[in-house]
Amino acid sequence: MSDGGRESERGPEKPAPQRKPGGEEFARAFVKVAVAQICESEGFQSFQQSALETLSDVTVRYIRDIGKTAHLYANQAGRTESNVFDIIQGLEDLGLAQGFLGASDIEHCLASSGTVRELAQYVGESEQIPFAYSLPQFPVVKDRKLTPSFLQIGEEPPEQQNLKWLKLNRKTSSESQKGLC
Repeated sequence: MSDGGRESERGPEKPAPQRKPGGEEFARAFVKVAVAQICESEGFQSFQQSALETLSDVTVRYIRDIGKTAHLYANQAGRTESNVFDIIQGLEDLGLAQGFLGASDIEHCLASSGTVRELAQYVGESEQIPFAYSLPQFPVVKDRKLTPSFLQIGEEPPEQQNLKWLKLNRKTSSESQKGLC
C-alpha cells in the first residue's frame, strides 16, 4: 500500500496468493448475478461495479450468518440438520422482521411470527423472475477414471514375490492346540 508516494514502514506488500476457483467463487458469482437481477427488477438501470461487489458481499455474509444461526439452533435441539424452524429463528435473531420473543415455544404458534408473515407477504406480492443462467449441479461430480485390472486389460499379473521380511505365520492346527494346553 502506498502512503503519499512513500513505501509503508512495513515494506512493500506481497501479492495475495492466487486461489483455485472452487465453491466460494461459484457462490459469489451466483450471488452477483442474483443481486444484479434484483436491482434491475427494482428499477435500477445501471450501477457501479463496486456497488455490485459490495451488495453481493453483504448478501453472502447475511446468508452465511443465517446458516450459522440455523445450524446453532439445530445443534441445540440435538439434530444434525437444520429445518425451516431453525431458519426462521435465525432470521428473527438477525432482525429480518419484528417477530415475537419465544416464537418457537410450545405455547406460541410459529405461523404468527412477524418473520413468517413478512416472508409470506413478500412471496405473495413479488414477481417471480427466473434466474438469468441455467445453473449446474453443485458440487460438480466428475466421472472417476478407475485403473483397469489385469483381467480387464487382458494381461497376466506379475508373479508374487515371497518377501523375506514378510514371513507368513502358518501354524498348523496341532501347533496351535499345543499352545493352549
